[in-house]
Formats: sequence, C-alpha cells, structure tokens
Amino acid sequence: MRTRVILLILVAFGAALGTVYFARNWMEAQRAAMTQAPPPPPSAKNEILVAKEDLPAGTLLKPEQLRWQAWPDSGLASTYILKGKKTPEDFAGAVIREGVAAGQPILESLVVKPGESGFLAAVLAPDTRAISVSINATTGISGFVFPGDRVDVILTQNIKERGENDQAVRRASETVLTNVRVIAVDQSANDQTDKPAVAKNITLEVTPKQAEIVTLVSEIGKLSLSLRSIVRDDSDPANGKDNDNNNNKDGKPTLVAERHTYTMDSEASVLLTPPPAGGNAVNVLHGAKAETLKNGQAETPDARSDR
Repeated sequence: MRTRVILLILVAFGAALGTVYFARNWMEAQRAAMTQAPPPPPSAKNEILVAKEDLPAGTLLKPEQLRWQAWPDSGLASTYILKGKKTPEDFAGAVIREGVAAGQPILESLVVKPGESGFLAAVLAPDTRAISVSINATTGISGFVFPGDRVDVILTQNIKERGENDQAVRRASETVLTNVRVIAVDQSANDQTDKPAVAKNITLEVTPKQAEIVTLVSEIGKLSLSLRSIVRDDSDPANGKDNDNNNNKDGKPTLVAERHTYTMDSEASVLLTPPPAGGNAVNVLHGAKAETLKNGQAETPDARSDR
C-alpha cells in the first residue's frame, strides 16, 4: 500500500515537471515570434503613370499633374503606362476624356491628344460650341494669343448715315463678345507652348447663340482680338462674382452687344466732325398720322412743339 502511494506521487511529480517544461518552451517560442521582425513586403519592380490630383473630364493635362507609382506585378494590366516607355511630358496638352481620381492609373483610352479624332470636342465645356475666326498679325495680337487665354472680340465696321445733302460714311468699333476662351490657335490646342507664332485662325469657345453672332459680324466688318489679363477684375461687369473662371454669373462668355458698348470715329480722332448736336430727323408717315424720328427714336409732341 505504501509502495503504491509512493508511485502515484512520483507519477504526479513527473507530470508536473513535464507540464512546466512544455509550458516554458511554448512561451519562449511565442516570445521569439513576437520579437522577430516581419518579413519585408515584396518589392514592386514596376512603376506606372497615375494622376497626382483629381482630373475632371476636359482637363488639359500638364506634366506636373502626373506622377509615377510603384505597382505590384500581380495587379499590372497591359493598358497601364510603364515608366521607361513614356514620360509625363508626352501627355502635355492632352485632354482627359473621363474624370480620373487622384492615384488612379492613366490609360491611353482616357486621354485624347492634339491632332487625334475628337480632341476639340473633348476640350469644349458642356453646352458650348467651337467657332473659328480669321486673323492676321495685327488682329491676332502679333501671335501672343495661346490656347487657354481669354479675349474680347471687337468688330470694326463702316456705317452709312444720310445727311441733309449727301450720304456720309462713319466708322465705328464695337465689342461684341468679351471674356471668350481661346481653345486652339490654327491646328494647335496645346497650352504648354510659350513660343509666339502668327496664326491665321483662332478657335473660340462660345454658346450656340454667340456662334451665330460671330458668324454674322464676320460678314459685317473686320474682327480683332483684345487679350485679357489673367488677373480677375470684379469691377468689370463681364466678370461675375460667383465664379472663378472670369466668366459672367452663368459661367459663359458675356455678350456685350446687349450693353451697346461702342466707339465712333469722332471719339477717336479730333479731325472727324461728329454729327450735329440736334441729330438727323426723319418724318415717317403712318397713313394720316406723321411721326418724327430723331436719331432712330420718336420725338414726343412736346419736343416737336418747341421748334
């Protein structure tokens, strides 16, 4: 009986020692696993071209808007642009077809380059049209107008006025459009160039109504461009206060003809005699009723009785 008790005690003591031994070994293994540095992630050998910032549709790309991003082989698509094959400068002046978020890969299908089909349509803002006007070194500001600039369109025309004895020809200059964006100079829509060149045609971004006006005034007289400053002036009625695009309040080029902004030849040259102070009066008969028009406006009965 005594021998059996001794054997049980020895077995229990051996089990306790074994438990302590295995427990210590397990704790040391866990401690070693925790202190061991994690393995470094697999290095990406490829770098692809991505957007450095959000690029809305219609954005004219600049090299500083793009950057290279390391990309794992497992996620590399054949449509991605790899470093070494192209540079960000290769996409200067291209237009984003669809909006690209920051960090998103740049694909050839997402951009359209100058000269490619659909480029001009991609440059235009929604609900606008493109129309070209002929210019020369004088009317085109000696080649210092580039895509992205904003200009005023000035019409110079001859106006015939019937005087008492003969018909006089007057000359007048009128600003018909202001704050219009230039989207192309001749065949180039690249706003990254800084070399002036005398162009023959300028393409403007206008509304459908303004496209009709430009077409009409091109037949009336000679068109000239006036380059606007890139510094916004809120005191200019053509600039709305609710936007940052140097447009009017609805974000579109401003039609100045509604404000009747013009300059007559007598205002520009002191040698030209302005019309008489009284103006030209024309009698118009409406059946048995006579009406006097003075400078295109009807006179009141009181005004006629004073003479």
